[in-house]
Amino acid sequence: MDTTMNNSDLVIKSNTLIDASFKLTLAEFRLLNIVFAEISDNSEGSDGFYDNDFKVTAEQYSQIYEVDKSTAYEALQDASQRLFHRYFKYEGAVYKKPDFVEVVESRWVSKIKYSKQGGYVKLVLTDDVKSMVGVLQKCFTQYHLQHTVGLTSTYAKRLYEIMVRWRNAGNKTPQISLEDLRNKLGVEEDQYKLMADFKKRVLDIAIEQINEHSDIKAEYEQIKEGRTIVGFVFRFKAKKVIEGKSKLLERDERTADMFMGNLTDKQLARAVHSVKFMQDYGNMVSSSNSANQSSGAWISHMVEWLKKDPKRFTKRPMKEYLDDEQAPKF
Repeated sequence: MDTTMNNSDLVIKSNTLIDASFKLTLAEFRLLNIVFAEISDNSEGSDGFYDNDFKVTAEQYSQIYEVDKSTAYEALQDASQRLFHRYFKYEGAVYKKPDFVEVVESRWVSKIKYSKQGGYVKLVLTDDVKSMVGVLQKCFTQYHLQHTVGLTSTYAKRLYEIMVRWRNAGNKTPQISLEDLRNKLGVEEDQYKLMADFKKRVLDIAIEQINEHSDIKAEYEQIKEGRTIVGFVFRFKAKKVIEGKSKLLERDERTADMFMGNLTDKQLARAVHSVKFMQDYGNMVSSSNSANQSSGAWISHMVEWLKKDPKRFTKRPMKEYLDDEQAPKF
């Protein structure tokens, strides 16, 4: 499947994948996120791609990440070859044993293809990965690819998604132990053993890039036992995008009109069919209205209403509906 970017650049990952431990290069991270954004934009979810490979071109890669086209293919080929040998580690539940947890190690891809003449690479994702990306019903994290394009540190990219996992839970992460944080960020055991080096080479660079180039502003708090730093808590807040300008400014996320303009019809459909949206606005449509005859009718009716009069839908930030679980179909 050709993953040429369209109106949606939404990356959706399960929280299990967000919480996983792995190490990727910048090009590998970028390549995977292009593929994940395409999967997330498919209305059928990842199941619809079970037998497909994913094609990413050098031209596409260079346009998205603003790199020279002459070196883009080399970066893609190298990234795909490295991904073929990479794995990620996560904790999984055991069937019929709710209190039992096992550690799972899984590959990212089962097959790669590349063509210098064609200027593209193709990835075949493993079943584990396909089950953890795309349109998920619950326990997922999502963000726009454009909000991470300017992050050139892999630590910044990972820390960004670790933080936004908690976007609707007070914009604050729980305490993350030092060991767990190092594993999630992909810091090798023999790297930056001194805390001063870890903060300078990993955390401070990541926070600086996130604050300058993403849609959030972040900071961290050190957790100590005595004089020893044993963990961190990260806090963040959203910024505002001024239309026609690249600069990001802090804003009130409850302002619906500007955020609405960045959403595709598929994203709006997901928002209006969320449990929270239907709880907040279900009483706006009378029981006799044809919109209540089926989920499809409800979605079509509410999406059009949202477009025409967004100021009526300000009870929560629209992102909260996008992140919420989907209501049962009727």
